[in-house]
Amino acid sequence: MKITCLLPLLTFTLLFGACTIHKRVHRPGYHISHPFKHKRITPKNIHKPQASLLPSSATIDSLKTIQLNTPSKLTATKSNENTSAKAQLSRSTPPKAQTRKVKDSSASIKQEVTKDVQRTQKLRKKNFAPTLTTKDQKISSRKLAITIGLALLFMALLAGLSVPILNKVLSTTSPLTTFTQIGANKSSFLGALFGWIGIFLLDLLVAWGVWKYYKEDDKQKAKTSGILRLIYSILLGVAILQLFKSYSAGTALVAHQSLTNFFTLWNVGLIVFGIHLMVLAFLYKADTEKKWLTIALSIALFLGGLGYVLQYATYFLFPQQLIISTTIESLFIVFMILGELGYAVWMLFKGGR
Repeated sequence: MKITCLLPLLTFTLLFGACTIHKRVHRPGYHISHPFKHKRITPKNIHKPQASLLPSSATIDSLKTIQLNTPSKLTATKSNENTSAKAQLSRSTPPKAQTRKVKDSSASIKQEVTKDVQRTQKLRKKNFAPTLTTKDQKISSRKLAITIGLALLFMALLAGLSVPILNKVLSTTSPLTTFTQIGANKSSFLGALFGWIGIFLLDLLVAWGVWKYYKEDDKQKAKTSGILRLIYSILLGVAILQLFKSYSAGTALVAHQSLTNFFTLWNVGLIVFGIHLMVLAFLYKADTEKKWLTIALSIALFLGGLGYVLQYATYFLFPQQLIISTTIESLFIVFMILGELGYAVWMLFKGGR
């Protein structure tokens, strides 16, 4: 009897419990991790979406309309500005002024283009120009040194052969004697004449060679020395014309006067030649460790040039007292000979190495 009374009670409790568990399972905030066990999840742990960050449909539509409308508005404003600017230009400037502005702008553009073309051409020339290496420079300077040395030695040889013939023919006291001597020594006089032409041409070559050889070391001094040698060569060339006149002269007076004029012009040129040697003494630098040789040859060149200047300057300043010029010549004759000859030998065998 007791058991039958308890059975309905047990079934009721079981049903009531099942209903409450079912409600808890489907209620938000409860999670059944294991049968007969449950765990409550607090609202803090629930990840709810942030409503402020997510745009609503109204805001999305408004953004779309803004994005669609902004370019058209910008283009419209720009077109309005352009039309207003064109209208102002058309009002303010007449069509002739506009054409002038267009022409000026086109001319300026052409000038800029031509400048750019010239710059590119210069750059191309610089880039494609053949650059000399140190070896090539040494070869070219060596060739110049040999040319200068040989020219100076040949000049000394020709002067040694030509000057004595003219001194033999010229008579300072009697024009008739000079005329007869020229007639008696026609072939030798003609040979001396061609010898002086050779000296003139070699002098031009040396003037160019000295400038070319020393322009990298000291451009100003090299230019000065080359110009002085060129002036001397020009004076010598004018003097040689007097030799032609003396050779073809029909009278004794013309032959004597022409030969005297030759020596006068040549002596003036030797003053310039002496200054050239003095400048060359400062230019000369021997490529050797023996400094005494460099100093000795520089001093010889300088004193030789000074001797030429003093001798022929006193010859013109004191023509009646020739003893002064002869005394100066005897003092400086060694330097006059050894200075240029020593320089010629050095350039021939050691110059440019």
